[in-house]
Formats: sequence, structure tokens, C-alpha cells
Amino acid sequence: MPDTTTTTGVLPAFDCEFEINTAGRSTTPTWETIKDIEELQITVDGSIQEWNPYDQKGWARRALTGKKIGIAVKGKRNYGNTGNDYVAEKTTSFVSFISYLS
Repeated sequence: MPDTTTTTGVLPAFDCEFEINTAGRSTTPTWETIKDIEELQITVDGSIQEWNPYDQKGWARRALTGKKIGIAVKGKRNYGNTGNDYVAEKTTSFVSFISYLS
């Protein structure tokens, strides 16, 4: 687990850990750290619908109609690390499925 001491200023990048639930969709999650991550990028994006009704006298209306989250991870393969092995297994099965469809 990361150090829980209070820090001020910028969050130190070396103190971040990325964990994954290796139990899949079971009722009891099993969280494992993914070793040897070099880059981690998390994006959150909302889909906005905009329209201009006549009764609003030129003012636009907007509504949030959807949300999406993306996680991109770059790292080295670490055989024997439970988190890394789980990601490799899922990635390999997905690539095999895409190859099967082609």
C-alpha cells in the first residue's frame, strides 16, 4: 500500500500504485498491484448535447448525455506478478478473439 503520511505541494509520482481486481466479477474482490508500470493515463470525458430553442432568445441549452472513462497503461511484462499476469491473460485472450473474428 502507498505511504499514508500527509504531504504538501505536488503529489509524488513514486508514491502511486495501480491495482486491479484479479477476481474478475466475483463477489469478493482480490486487489493486486501491477508491477513495472512506466506510464499511466486516466481520461474522463463527457458527451454534451447542445441545442438552441427559439423560446430561449438566443441562449443555448446543454445536457450531459453520456460519460466515458479510459485507462491507458504502459509498462514491462513481469512474469510472476499476479496483477501483471492477469492483465497479460486478458489482453492475450482479447487479441486471440479479434484474430478469430478476422
